[in-house]
Parts: sequence; C-alpha cells; structure tokens
Amino acid sequence: MRVLVTGAGGMLGRSFALYLSRHESWVNFLSHRSKMDVTDSTAIQNGFNHSQPDVVIHLAALTDVDLCQKEPDAAYLTNYLGTWFVAQACAQRNITMVYLSTDMVFDGSKESSYIETDIPSPLNIYGKTKLAGECLVRNLVSHHYIIRTGWMFGGIQEDHKFVGKIIEQILTGKELKVVTDRIGSPIYTEDLANKIINMLTENLPWGTYHLANRGSCTRYEFARQIMDYSELPNISIVPILSSDFPVDTPRPAMTALRNYSLELMGKDDMRTWQEALNEYVAKMVKERKRKTEPLRIAR
Repeated sequence: MRVLVTGAGGMLGRSFALYLSRHESWVNFLSHRSKMDVTDSTAIQNGFNHSQPDVVIHLAALTDVDLCQKEPDAAYLTNYLGTWFVAQACAQRNITMVYLSTDMVFDGSKESSYIETDIPSPLNIYGKTKLAGECLVRNLVSHHYIIRTGWMFGGIQEDHKFVGKIIEQILTGKELKVVTDRIGSPIYTEDLANKIINMLTENLPWGTYHLANRGSCTRYEFARQIMDYSELPNISIVPILSSDFPVDTPRPAMTALRNYSLELMGKDDMRTWQEALNEYVAKMVKERKRKTEPLRIAR
C-alpha cells in the first residue's frame, strides 16, 4: 500500500512516519519531499503523479485557532481550498482519502460526549473551515474516512501544544493557572496514527468516525495528570474559569468525543487517555533529560 501524507512534517505526520517505517513489509510510506503546497493545484497534481499513492492521509492544515480567527482568508485558503484540491485529485484517481477533522466542529452545548451523528455547529473560523473540508470530502471522494479527533499530544521535542507547554511551565517552578470549565478528549498521536492505519488495513466502512483515547477531562485535570506523571517537582496549579482568562476566539466549553461508530462495530480498542499520557510524558521527560542538564526528580 502506497501512502502519501500531506503535512507529514507536523506532529501527527511524524507519528505516521514512525509507525509506517516499522511496517515496510506491508506499507510503503511515501511523503512528498518537495514540501507540496496544498493550496497550489498544480503542485498537488504533480505530487500525486510523482507518488502514485493508493491512500492519501490529509493532515496539512492551519490549526492555530487564534490565527485562523484573526486571518480567516488564510484559514479558508489552507483548510478549505487546500482540502478541495487534495479531494479532487483523490476523486480523479479513485484514491482512498483520510481527512483529519476536529472536535471544534461542535458548539459545546451538549451535556454528554459527542457522537458521529450529532449535528455540527462550529463557533470559530477554525471549526468552520474544517467542517467545510468535511463537506468537500464527502461530496467529492467516494472512498473516504473523515476522522474527528480531540486534544492531541505527541512529538516530544516538537511538542509546542498543551502537554509540552505544561512541562515547560513545571520546569520553571512558577505557578500555573488552568481552566476547569473546558472539557475534551485527549488523544496521543501515536495511538491515532496506529488506529487509522489499522482501519485502512481492516477495510472498515467508509464514512465519519470519532477517534480519541477513552475518557474525557477538564484542562485542569489534564494538567494535574501531566505533572503527576512527570515526577518533576510539583508546582502550584490554580483552577480558574475561562471567563478569568478572556480570549477573542470563541471556543466550545465541551468537546468530549465518543468513538461511537467504532464501539458499535466492536472495534474501539483505544486505551484510556491516562494510560497514553503516562507513556508519553515518560518519553518526553527522558528525552529532555538526555538533551539538557539532568532534571531534578522529586523524591
């Protein structure tokens, strides 16, 4: 199986590369090395002709939620038009397409975890552009998987998201304030990549799936677990409300995801977010200890 990954240099793309490199007997991983610009239709066609993929995993996106809100044209250019070009190329060649979407297609008003049949209603530009991409993929590509996922962590030295920021803050020894009224479902990039490849090899039905590690938490609970698993000297983590830390970009309060389609098929074998986080934080601390001065471990 020849796989082309757009956005292969990102956090999730690196997890795909790592996973596929371990299974060369049955997957030939192809990443277009010329940094294919998904907003350039000619570059897309050339990239597809060069790679001749059987499957395209479309990860390339503008994911900075605040930047998308400030620069909506840039967000639509990459997340909507870029997806359009990739979907068209897949449709022309009858290629299976995997599209990574987001929990932010929902408005957060539901009191329980979102399932695949819940109606999307995004609050911000990022969510709107990703939902628009979903519609394109459904309409253009007959063989597709739309994967909605949640609070992603992974990448170790490339991790500039929530887990990486919390570890950096712990190392400073300074007090940390984290909101208690934002609820979501964490997902380890390695677990996500592994499961998507398994879905492809098992030929699961095409369609829309939610995919996250089992369980949900608040941002505050997430931060507390990161600190506990790091075994670094504890810092003060102060619970606050999102209203205490106002931002210009509207964000849904509750975006927990339930892997409902996989559950119904008897295919939801995802581990808990705590198990995945414990493994990841141990790897991250070990790597940072190797590259920097020895970290002082709490006794």
